[in-house]
Amino acid sequence: MKRLLHIAFLLLAAIPAAGQIQYGAYLDYYFDNREFDVSGEKYMESQTLHSVRFTPTLGIALHSGENSSHRLMIAADIFRDMGSRKKLKDSFDELTVFYDYRRTLSENKSVQVVAGVFPRRMAEGEYGEMIWSDSLRFYDPNLEGMLIKYSSARFNAEIGCDWMGKYSLDIRERFQIFTSGCWNALDWLKLGWAGLFYHYATSALAKNVIDNHLFYPYADLDISPWTGFFDEWSFRTAGLLGYQRARDIAPSPELPLGGEFSMVMRKWKLSLSNNLYLGDNMQHYFDYVSPEGSRYGYDLYPSAPYFRGYYFRNELCFQQPLSEFAALRISARFHFDRSGFLGSQQMVSLFVTMRAAKKWQ
Repeated sequence: MKRLLHIAFLLLAAIPAAGQIQYGAYLDYYFDNREFDVSGEKYMESQTLHSVRFTPTLGIALHSGENSSHRLMIAADIFRDMGSRKKLKDSFDELTVFYDYRRTLSENKSVQVVAGVFPRRMAEGEYGEMIWSDSLRFYDPNLEGMLIKYSSARFNAEIGCDWMGKYSLDIRERFQIFTSGCWNALDWLKLGWAGLFYHYATSALAKNVIDNHLFYPYADLDISPWTGFFDEWSFRTAGLLGYQRARDIAPSPELPLGGEFSMVMRKWKLSLSNNLYLGDNMQHYFDYVSPEGSRYGYDLYPSAPYFRGYYFRNELCFQQPLSEFAALRISARFHFDRSGFLGSQQMVSLFVTMRAAKKWQ
């Protein structure tokens, strides 16, 4: 805490030379009640996740040209698991420090470069649960590396790197390169992709290396303009192409293939969505035991644990904007595979994002 205050003081001391102070706060409340006893907890344990994260942010805007801006930002994640009875000093979870550069290339084109330890939410691409699960996004909210983004009137793309482990006696060197993009080909048709290159390397104690790569091309069709009723009625067809290589387990890589088919119907503040996955096991080594003595599990697969064959999910959601900076989301999910009903989730989330800037006088 003292070190954080020291860094903030140094940042404030630099403001007169920079010209502008920027500050804000982000709050993320998460409740997820998981009930999977009916399937013997086949893919997921029954439990309740109930947490809140508050992130005050402070920064300076450096001198900028007509079409560019530079920011240096610092933030502290204050995290609380409900009922944990932590003391206040134990609630400071992580420090984020990053540089944010933005440049306008023309009226509808811009680029952005972010480097350091920065919020995962700055990666705005179409990363579904086959790449990053909902719980991962909440409990691992920051990325450590770099993110490059490009956007125009009909096309946007990004690529980033997250360094997840530094080689040591008991920590594996590991990193992920992620990318996404979307082209609004027509008002009712979008073509896009998401991809993950995940390298799970060695530590001084574990000498095996596993690669987990995934490419996810998709096409979205929105027919709501033709119905004249729904705010959204869209369909998605997507492919999943995997590459998984465990050199110490198999002489050749696993190359799983699959497809995802989904539909979203949204009217007013209610939405109904269906997701169907058909294909191979996209998490081939999930239950294998590592040299460290535990399952590879979520350390190797940051996705949701369902994509191992036939999988179907139904979700009913209510989303209510509370203001221009806050929104409430309530949803119920029902999961199925070939054996039938797996379990359900009841989820509540609240997002609050506040930003402000003040000229230094």
